[in-house]
Amino acid sequence: MKSKKDSGFKKNNSRLLKKLGITFVIPLFLGIAGALIFLSAGWNLLAQTYLMGNTIFAQPNKNIGLVKFNINNQTVYRPDLGLKFATIKIPAINLEKPVIHGDTQNELAKGIGHYAGSTLPGEGGNVVLGEYVGVKN
Repeated sequence: MKSKKDSGFKKNNSRLLKKLGITFVIPLFLGIAGALIFLSAGWNLLAQTYLMGNTIFAQPNKNIGLVKFNINNQTVYRPDLGLKFATIKIPAINLEKPVIHGDTQNELAKGIGHYAGSTLPGEGGNVVLGEYVGVKN
């Protein structure tokens, strides 16, 4: 036969467990679930940001094996980065600026930059030149 004391103890214990569950377990579960959802969404955003940063700020491979080649039966040497190797002249707009091998801010501050991964004028292929607007030479 069960006594009133035993059933009261179980009832109080049951209430205590419910209070503990409501107070600690459910918020803990919801917190962990929310953190996992946030991390899964945040992880993709973090990965995209990292890849975008690498794409924008990537330095091109400037180790070009061929340093010496012939253009019109003349031997031409690929200039070192940062050196002037040509002058661009456009008389119609009264433009005469040096062409510097390289495309970093240091080279563009000196003149028109030549992308080191592209061909040199006369070498055959596409020549890529660029200049920042507003940079004084």
